[in-house]
Amino acid sequence: MNTYEKPLKVLVCGTNFGRVYLKGLERCGDKFKIAGIFSHGSTQSKQEAEKYGVPLITDLNEVSKKDFDMACVVIRSTAVGGKGTEIAGALLEKGIHVIQEHPVHYNDIVKLLKVAKENNCVYQVNSFYPNVKNVQEFIVKSNKLLKKSRPTYIDATCSTQVLFPMISILGKALSGFHTWKLQTIDSVNSKFPFKVLSGEIRGIPAIVKIQNQLDPKDPDNNGFLLHRIVLGTTEGCLCLDNSNGLVIWNPQMYVPHAEGVLDMYGNNSYVELPVSEVAAGVRNTTYAEVYKELWPEGIVCALNDFARAITENSQKNIMAQQMLTISEIWKDLSEKIGSPQLIVTPERNGIRLADIAE
Repeated sequence: MNTYEKPLKVLVCGTNFGRVYLKGLERCGDKFKIAGIFSHGSTQSKQEAEKYGVPLITDLNEVSKKDFDMACVVIRSTAVGGKGTEIAGALLEKGIHVIQEHPVHYNDIVKLLKVAKENNCVYQVNSFYPNVKNVQEFIVKSNKLLKKSRPTYIDATCSTQVLFPMISILGKALSGFHTWKLQTIDSVNSKFPFKVLSGEIRGIPAIVKIQNQLDPKDPDNNGFLLHRIVLGTTEGCLCLDNSNGLVIWNPQMYVPHAEGVLDMYGNNSYVELPVSEVAAGVRNTTYAEVYKELWPEGIVCALNDFARAITENSQKNIMAQQMLTISEIWKDLSEKIGSPQLIVTPERNGIRLADIAE
């Protein structure tokens, strides 16, 4: 087990989203050291290896525990048609700790946890978005809000590619992952791009809308949004407007009665409440800032949690149970909404507010 006497030597597998991990590792100080990149040898991976001054490995047989303490597997998992799960298993068999990017199938997690235990190492799935700063703030403020008011409803929306992390976000926001009771609503207009499920999450009435569409030629760009979550309570609603955007608090509108008359103009505390307040996030953040700052900082949080799991058995066990529960719910919801509708992503022009202001 590593106690940070020396930095953990890290192998980053994949250089698409893996570049965000590399940027995150740059910010981690002396806890971690980028020690190598595993890829098929694309031009991009060669450039990244040269940039960080580390070897580019194209054959897993060349990977050794003496050279690497842990690996970040940022290659699509078996659940979405990739080889990431196979790679994670091979690394765990070598005794190398593995953190793997979501989503991962429940059965695969069970197998990989077993392999990790047999080889005295740690395996974890990174659902990523719960570690992004404004999502963290939504989770923290949800926890505090539910201590001050009673939950009344949940309205959650996401694209199918990020359903796994939405389950993680909701579980953390509601301080638990049991119990989800959702069924699809079949009467929704067939042209509506979202599959709609209704029921309860932890006893709270809930609607969940999932954009179950996929462009096989461009699966990273066909989503209408990442996550939008509204937690309604007796005091108002807390809204995660966007995984990369704002958290907004809207207190419940209330007009007191004075002798049977609505007291809209009297001297009371309710009329002084702001209609809405920005609880977290920065207005007008650009996507460049998201990719360069917000996301790498999220990776830092995930890696620090993973490092704690390596050194603390109790932390490892808690994370393992959460992974299994999230994946089980993901599997259930994925089966209920069925296979995604195949689409072609339309061309986009990058419209700003100023373009529609006049």
